[in-house]
Amino acid sequence: MESQLRSIAGRILESRKRIFLNAEELRLQNPDIPESREKGLIAAVEGKSFDGKVCAVDGGQLSDRFFGADISVSRSVASCFTYRDSRLLGTKYFPGRFPQNAVELKSGLDEHEALQFRSLFRLQGEIGCASLALGKFTPDYLLLDGSIVLLGCDKPSPDSMLFQEYSSLLNSYRELYCKCEAQGCQLAGVIKDSRGKRMAECLRDRLVVDVPDTVLADALLNEKERTCAIPYTANIPKHPVLSGLGKYAEKIRLFYTKPSSEDSPLRVEFLQGKKSADEVASAIQALSSISRAFAYPAALIDADMCAVLDPLEMDKIKQSLFVLTGGASRPLRRQARPFR
Repeated sequence: MESQLRSIAGRILESRKRIFLNAEELRLQNPDIPESREKGLIAAVEGKSFDGKVCAVDGGQLSDRFFGADISVSRSVASCFTYRDSRLLGTKYFPGRFPQNAVELKSGLDEHEALQFRSLFRLQGEIGCASLALGKFTPDYLLLDGSIVLLGCDKPSPDSMLFQEYSSLLNSYRELYCKCEAQGCQLAGVIKDSRGKRMAECLRDRLVVDVPDTVLADALLNEKERTCAIPYTANIPKHPVLSGLGKYAEKIRLFYTKPSSEDSPLRVEFLQGKKSADEVASAIQALSSISRAFAYPAALIDADMCAVLDPLEMDKIKQSLFVLTGGASRPLRRQARPFR
């Protein structure tokens, strides 16, 4: 196995070398991206202090399977931080710092639907929490942990029992966009470890290696720099999710930014409105300054810590259901082995 690992390591280093050489050429050229409304591929992020309120929303989830059914437990938290000159003045939470869990069970799902059920259930909680927190705290920025758009893999087929839930959730996203616009709140999603390749697609003719955006941005950007902002997709009518967002589909844009040289870049998606990409990037930069090794908005870190669930909670729920159903909620055979 050692020889195989050496071979893999060699391929990784060779690919990394080619990526950084390619990125160096792109930095020198700093080409315009036709789909972007900005000049140049790379822009500096202005180091401004942050004043105002930022509300960050995240959710925790545990999921498991019974014999013939899937169960999911989740909870969502909104952490609202108030800043003056980038100094934290106070924190508030909705619905509370450690809210109650929500539990849901579905029967008759295939493997793919089971994954969609888990994602839709978690997102229902997060988007609902975000919408209510928006009205309660009236923040200047509303940050989501992850995308501000449903992923294409979350969309069930029209004949799936989950399709109605998907449609309802898609409507909740549209309502959230509308509320943010009405209140003058900037909606943004911050993705830590994106697998997206949208930026790489825009630079396809200039790249020598097929890489995801975060790897490309890591080689391309220096500290306190960002890429130009581009549309979420090149073809809205054919996109499985954006095609159902109406007028908001054209307002969703994204860029990559590197708040710290000691951490990897962030993907930032935002609903285009009164604030420019420069202003959004500057705010994310200021809010992510708490740690150079983990450059991520502090309010989102806090929301994550409040929302995380202890795996033991699922064990307690399964035991309670087993007793309440008189043993009808049987575990899978693989989980009930008398050996190993």
